[in-house]
Amino acid sequence: MIPILQTRAPFEGFGETDPIATIIMAVFFGILIVAGVVSGVSSRGSGKKAGGRTVGSSLRSDARKAGLSAKDVTLLKEVAKTLSLATPERLVSSDAFFDAALRRILPLIENGNDPESVKEDKKFQLFEIKKKLLNKPGRDRSLDSSRRLRLSQNVRVTLDGKKWLDAVVTGNTKDSFCIDPPRDERDRIVEIPRDKKLGITFSPDGYRVYTFVTTALAYRTVNGVTMLYLRHVGPIKETQKRKSPRRDSSLPTYFYAVLILTTGSGKREKKRAVVNTSKRFFGKIVDLSAGGCAIQSPQPLVSGTLLKIEFTDEDGTPVTAFGKVQGSARTRGGGIMHIMFTRITKKNLNTIQAYVYGVS
Repeated sequence: MIPILQTRAPFEGFGETDPIATIIMAVFFGILIVAGVVSGVSSRGSGKKAGGRTVGSSLRSDARKAGLSAKDVTLLKEVAKTLSLATPERLVSSDAFFDAALRRILPLIENGNDPESVKEDKKFQLFEIKKKLLNKPGRDRSLDSSRRLRLSQNVRVTLDGKKWLDAVVTGNTKDSFCIDPPRDERDRIVEIPRDKKLGITFSPDGYRVYTFVTTALAYRTVNGVTMLYLRHVGPIKETQKRKSPRRDSSLPTYFYAVLILTTGSGKREKKRAVVNTSKRFFGKIVDLSAGGCAIQSPQPLVSGTLLKIEFTDEDGTPVTAFGKVQGSARTRGGGIMHIMFTRITKKNLNTIQAYVYGVS
């Protein structure tokens, strides 16, 4: 026979449950749960960052330091919300981040339900913000050396500080850099003697302009191509900022002269602009900005001529603008006209700026 062990009942020693104590404990745990939920929601809603600043306050603070307006901040907040950006303050601190956001938001604005005028106003404001950020305080204003010149960089050369000639960087080594020889109005190579000082001006980003003085080393011909070698210098200081950033291009374009016709006389005299569509000229836009462009053409128009310009950007979007020839320079097989826009719609202007900033 197996002996039976003497044991207590499993819950012996616990008396009957006190109803009041049970209610008190339930209320206590309920309060703890509610407090935890509220704390979590509050923490998520406040967008706290390390250091105690909220995301919104960080964006406002950084934007103010960059010279942006309250209206600009409001639009950036709208962009951040639409794109669900986790770190919207980077719109101000990082050019690459802003450009990436710009590429995403522009199609959303275009396909949105806002009136066309509102869409174009938003795009225009975003490009103005981009321009402000390029010029925000604290950005480095100098280049360490002419070794930073990239191949195919367009430059302008002067021997006397008055007359400027166009050239292109064709090589850059540790010891020197070289350009294609500057040419005069008759397309003849300008002879620059060894050790002659000359000024160089260029814009690496289409916005900031840098100028420096260097020395001619020698002309050399390699594989039948003549190049002018120049001495490296540095550092190179920024000398000015263009009103509108520009971009080198090779977009084909058609242009027409605009004639000013006068009718009537005296108090009844009226002038009107008429596009001479009977004669169309062909050219290539070699640089483009919101303020104007440069067109290379076999048949350049003379300074002071008004003209209508038609072209399409890389995406095939048509653009029309009216302008005035500010000056021209002869080149092989024609010349280059420097044109200031005089009339352009905001939609066409936004298309140009999207192309210039590379966000189209």
